[in-house]
Amino acid sequence: MTVLFSTHPAYLEHVSGREHPERPARLGAVIDGTKDANVADALVALEPRHATREELLRVHPASYLDHIEQFCAAGGGKLDADTRVVEASWKAATLAAGAGLAAIEALQRGEAGASAA
Repeated sequence: MTVLFSTHPAYLEHVSGREHPERPARLGAVIDGTKDANVADALVALEPRHATREELLRVHPASYLDHIEQFCAAGGGKLDADTRVVEASWKAATLAAGAGLAAIEALQRGEAGASAA
């Protein structure tokens, strides 16, 4: 089965701290794991796109999006006890959301049987 796989260098710029599960090393481990498990040949690269504001508004209120975008633009920090963002986090987040949407669109067109976005 062909599996769409989406990643982007911007994801590596979202640095939440070296002990947080959302860290660049985890993404590297996933990519390395696909090679080690000999499944890389089944993966088809899917270029992520930024989710549009309209798409993001389907699941988040405008005030929340504005707050996160401005917080990141100001350099980031701790949003809450478990969530830390940096300036690059907004770009990474909109790309990640867009990757999921691009994957759904590609699956609907029959381009693959599954996706990891």
